[in-house]
Amino acid sequence: MARTIKIDGRSYLVREFDFNAACELAEKGYDIFNGDNAPVLVRMRAIAAWVMNVDEETAGNVIQRHIIDGGSLEDISNAFNAALEESGFLRGLRDTVADDTEEKPKAKK
Repeated sequence: MARTIKIDGRSYLVREFDFNAACELAEKGYDIFNGDNAPVLVRMRAIAAWVMNVDEETAGNVIQRHIIDGGSLEDISNAFNAALEESGFLRGLRDTVADDTEEKPKAKK
């Protein structure tokens, strides 16, 4: 399901989160697979840059105006988290990891 997010009074379509999106975010400073190591502001700026399809500096300026005008980082975070929850790529990845960690029966000799 396509979601939109409003940042600084403008609506943006939140694209489907897939393998390429994960790579784009990492290039913008937020590796979702190692996200706890990135400061929250860096994560929000990377997410906004990805959603708006702009560079990080432009995204930071838009977020700043968004906050000054009464918006919140939660608006951005909620839309992104919903995209992650709906991601077929991440579901498939979770299933693969779960399969790899389950104990497999040993073959009989």
